Amino acid sequence: MKLDAAEANLEAECGRMQRVVLTAVALCVFAVGAPWALNAEYPFGDDNSAHFAVAMHIATLIEHAETNAWWHHSNLGLPLFTAYHPLPALSMGAIIAILGNAIDPVVLFKLSILVCWMLMPAAWALGGRLLGMKPSAAVVLGILTLAVHDPDSIGFGVRSSVFRGLYTQHFGLLLLPIAVGHVWTAMEGRSRFAFRSAVLFGALLMSHLWVGLYGAICIAVLAVAEPSLAARRIRRLIPIAGVAFCLVSPWLVPLLMTNEYAGGLPWRRQLHEGWPWQDIVSRLLSGQIFDYGRPMWLTACVMGGAALTLVHVRNPLARRWMLLTAATGTLFLGRTNLGSAYDLLPLHSQVNVMRYITGVHICGLLAASAIGPTVLGVARRAGGPRIAQVGFGVLLMGVLGAVYADLKGTLKTFDAQNSAYRELVDAVRDGPDRRFAVHEALGTGSHFHRDLLPLLANRGQLQSYAHGYHCTLSTYYAEYFDFSPAAAEVFGVGTVVAKHPVPDDFPLDVWPEVWRNKSYSVHELVNSDAAELVSFVDVRGTIEGPSFRSLRPIIKRLAVPAFALGIVPEVAMDPSIETAVVVDGSGQRRDWRGANAVDAVFAGERGSDGSLGEILTVSRGLSSYAARVRSVGGSAHLMLKVNAFPWWSARVDGVEVPIRHVAPNFMAVAVPSGEHVVRWEYTNPWWQKLGAVISVVVGFFCIVGRSSFGGRAI
Repeated sequence: MKLDAAEANLEAECGRMQRVVLTAVALCVFAVGAPWALNAEYPFGDDNSAHFAVAMHIATLIEHAETNAWWHHSNLGLPLFTAYHPLPALSMGAIIAILGNAIDPVVLFKLSILVCWMLMPAAWALGGRLLGMKPSAAVVLGILTLAVHDPDSIGFGVRSSVFRGLYTQHFGLLLLPIAVGHVWTAMEGRSRFAFRSAVLFGALLMSHLWVGLYGAICIAVLAVAEPSLAARRIRRLIPIAGVAFCLVSPWLVPLLMTNEYAGGLPWRRQLHEGWPWQDIVSRLLSGQIFDYGRPMWLTACVMGGAALTLVHVRNPLARRWMLLTAATGTLFLGRTNLGSAYDLLPLHSQVNVMRYITGVHICGLLAASAIGPTVLGVARRAGGPRIAQVGFGVLLMGVLGAVYADLKGTLKTFDAQNSAYRELVDAVRDGPDRRFAVHEALGTGSHFHRDLLPLLANRGQLQSYAHGYHCTLSTYYAEYFDFSPAAAEVFGVGTVVAKHPVPDDFPLDVWPEVWRNKSYSVHELVNSDAAELVSFVDVRGTIEGPSFRSLRPIIKRLAVPAFALGIVPEVAMDPSIETAVVVDGSGQRRDWRGANAVDAVFAGERGSDGSLGEILTVSRGLSSYAARVRSVGGSAHLMLKVNAFPWWSARVDGVEVPIRHVAPNFMAVAVPSGEHVVRWEYTNPWWQKLGAVISVVVGFFCIVGRSSFGGRAI
């Protein structure tokens, strides 16, 4: 649709003013956020403490030149490369390693959040222009990225960062429009730097895998929206996709190779499965998806913009928006509406459906951006170019005022130097190097206890819902920690942290109080030596299933009661069988569902009652654990209470020995009679490290160099 001369002049004026407007927006965000970012307190947001902790750990790895990235403190240990969002943590860790002595690391962390949202409007305005939007629409789109309110704070908008703590998601959303826009220009044959778009898309994938997946959906829509041009666009897209895949392969290929060891979705609740379609419609019309808890002004803009877009259905931009909205809406229906067919979609069997509310927000903001040119055109026809500029400026100031008021109320901090919390950190730090546990029922369920306290006290904590939720199988098992002595010994938990008052049903006879201040109490296990990171065990029987995830119900039922008998079953994956089973020591399949499941499985057997050996010393490094032990031999196995993973190796007195994967998700090795040193070591394979170096070098040359195919720029 061609513009008349007057409208074209107005849009050109908007284009010239774009930098000034977006700079003003960035300064506004900084003015609101600077007091929050520049103090030494810690940010709110459920996952922010976990992301800060892992960035600090990566800084430590860098400072020690350690290339084997294991993290002890979270969820019974996890390999960091399995995170589906490695780039923000790696980048933040490197910045902290370089500047951490000059600038407080928590200030650097909060500044990374603030700078990201300062740049978000500019990134989306730039992406809009690359995709062919008018300058006025692109500016409105950019500003509206700061304005979304959804009911769970998991979609677009600042609240997902400062309420929910989705730290890596906002980096993905910052790169999304730029990466998709550059890929689009390459598909259209307008780019002289095609491989630069591959680097951008690779960075998008490594910032947040789901946002990268949605970026791929956007690119697919752009490729096929005009069928007559689809073949040519896809031909130009193939080499870009190939280069992007090669760049991310040192992370993505091992991630997919070891996906069976990832946690995925251990719970299938409505928040993960999607809303019923009736709820989606009612929430949209009532303003809850875009304007939760406030007047529905953004919803009105979305609805009005959608109507304006549909009127211009012949416009290619309108058709692309309609196709993207249809695809996003279908995916947002989720398993709740589409059933098991949803899991058949590529890469969707373990997707949290509610992630697609971010896609709904993106489609809505793209629609709402149509109000920019509309306001400009109406004002021009009513009062001429000058009135049009004033009217458009009033629109922008109104939106910016609403964004300012919203930001003002969302930025909160936690003072970890308050006396009660600081004393708690010291008390936990001074305890033995065994895991501690916090719990919502004890008043210590916030991320400042789950994720920040382990960092500050330098001790492992039983469970986190940030990284381990997706990266390990053990989050599910630890969710059902019952504070029994057997559970404490299995998971290596020697300390519990509670807030006053302690509930009446808390077993103080098992966890006597050893320290308290005005707000907190610390409780130690009666037999705390049994909570070491290693234990002698008697390995009997096997729990088998088509996947490790399929074993969850059995392990949840049997692991702790079996350990109480002195028995630990082995864990095995056999894709050839249909359902998970338990095999006893004699090779017989056993029923594990009855009231006396443990006796039925193990036929009343008992283990060796701790007589298999003695733990003399235990130590850990950044990616290793070691124990000096005295074994009586026979069936003695030493179990390391960290997550099993293929890249672990074990040695007894320097001689490599096989590792057995045992319940709930740990590793055990046979130890002969006598005194021995047993050492476990996690090692990222050399080919992954070499691939990472090659990717960085190739990515650098793709950015600084020019690229073309067949002598013709694409």
